[in-house]
Parts: sequence; structure tokens; C-alpha cells
Amino acid sequence: MMKKREHYENLFAAYPDVVTLPEFCKMLGGIGDTTARKLVRGNHVKHFYVRYTYLIPKQCVIDFLHPKSYNNQCNGGAVPVQKGDHNDRHPAN
Repeated sequence: MMKKREHYENLFAAYPDVVTLPEFCKMLGGIGDTTARKLVRGNHVKHFYVRYTYLIPKQCVIDFLHPKSYNNQCNGGAVPVQKGDHNDRHPAN
């Protein structure tokens, strides 16, 4: 049975509203850094990439874990960067 969204909101209540990649790894049960980067780079989780740092909204982590609401909330992928901010984008794979 799928857990309700409220379960994940309570489980992750202690985390900040925007988490870093190491915090994202812990939230997903201690997955490795490489696996977390593949999820983010594959646009499976909405994220920001700012000065070589992945920033992931906590709500998007919850949406990733609770897929019924995922399509309605985050839709996956990186947030577009303003034109001229090319240094803040992560390199294409």
C-alpha cells in the first residue's frame, strides 16, 4: 500500500525546505552520491543547480516519493536559468 503524502511530510519535517545532495541521499534511505546525481541529472527530481551545488526543494523530494502528486507539482527537471546565467547550469550529459 502506498503511503500518504502526509507520512512523508512528517518524516521529513526536520529537514530544511531546500536540501542539498547529501541530505537528499539521507532522505532516500542512504543512497549513494552517484545514484542521487543520476536521479537529479536524469531530471527525475526537480532541482536547482547553483554554483556547482544541487539544491532540491523538499516538496519535490516528497513528490518524487509520492508519484500520484508528482505530475501535478514538480513535473521533474531543473528549473530554467535566466539567459546570461550560463555559468550556473550543470553540464549536459
